Amino acid sequence: MRTGLEVLLDHHLDHIRGKRVGFLANYASITSAFRFALDELLERGECRHITVFAPEHGFWGDAQYMAAIREDGWRRSERVTMVRSYDADNPRFLSPDPRAVADCDVLVADIQDVGARYYTYAASLLKLMGVAKDLGVPIIVCDRPNPIGGVLIEGPINFHEPYISFVGNLPVPNRHGMTIAELAILANDTMHFDCDLVTIPMEGWRRSMSWDETGLAWVPPSPNMPSPRAALLYPGTCFWEATNISEARGTTYPFDAFGAPWLDSFELSDRLNELQLEGVLFRPHVFTPTFQKHAKELCGGVWVHVTDAQKFRPVRAGLLALKVTRDINREKFAWRSSQYEFAHCAAIDALIRSSRYQLLVERGTIDDVREWFTTWEADERAFDSARPRISDYEQLATVSNIRTA
Repeated sequence: MRTGLEVLLDHHLDHIRGKRVGFLANYASITSAFRFALDELLERGECRHITVFAPEHGFWGDAQYMAAIREDGWRRSERVTMVRSYDADNPRFLSPDPRAVADCDVLVADIQDVGARYYTYAASLLKLMGVAKDLGVPIIVCDRPNPIGGVLIEGPINFHEPYISFVGNLPVPNRHGMTIAELAILANDTMHFDCDLVTIPMEGWRRSMSWDETGLAWVPPSPNMPSPRAALLYPGTCFWEATNISEARGTTYPFDAFGAPWLDSFELSDRLNELQLEGVLFRPHVFTPTFQKHAKELCGGVWVHVTDAQKFRPVRAGLLALKVTRDINREKFAWRSSQYEFAHCAAIDALIRSSRYQLLVERGTIDDVREWFTTWEADERAFDSARPRISDYEQLATVSNIRTA
């Protein structure tokens, strides 16, 4: 298969040739021959100038989450300017500087999403689209695969305040089953962005594809997304960010495991496996994070093994696992109290878009949590039925509004 970037380079260079280009990308924006997209735009596109808008984690993906990013250079080239577009200490930098966008003839986005609503790269794209609309600058979105597939969806919508945030500025469920270009189309059409939007579809991608089936190499799009396996777990293990339980940041396998110094790994794995969740098993595991939560402390926990990706439901599994883990030691468990991704509500409420879950964890039972899951089903069905225009990926090329410059 071929990414939208490669389709752009081979068939649609007229969009960018000789122009001043704004480029939303990071170091994972490469071709199948491992060439940086930035170099390809400079050389094959003959771009006069490129302004790079890096998302969270920076162009080189070295900044941890909610950390300020650098303004790097590129091969000492006078034709490239890298501007800061994310700063945890200054929410103004969640949107690109309008002055930098105004200096561009066209914007291009080539960014690898991971299929979960809370992954902030789609949020950065929407911020760029908003500025593009205001300034009348056209934007091209080059598509890339959803690494956890384009079929299964999971989670509630609840797209209203106070749950709209940088980890939730799209009306999609936690696991949305869409590609980055499809998310752009959804925002443009249903959220009335009304940008001058062009999407460049992939060739040869099918919604049912796993990452391995794409034949593409995995380049971690952020420092704590080391593998497609981590991406599959992330819609559920991201919830640990809202607690004092480590999601194994500071190890070589973030989101594959979780734990804390006060937990017994064998008790925890036994309790979780008693849930008999489909498609997943929990193995006792002990780890010592080098940074982030519980740095240099021995943590008892579990490693999460997906045994059947088609049956595994990461969002439901993650929420049930959090409830069990909290019940093992209620005194030492705590919710995150510091601000989370600029949300105006508790971190767990921003992630699940509901205040109900926190109450169920504190006062309810596992059966109460399972019963709450049934209230999502109408949202899930409605979302699935509302995307017929983009549910068949082969049709995306016919609705992508590709035109010559």
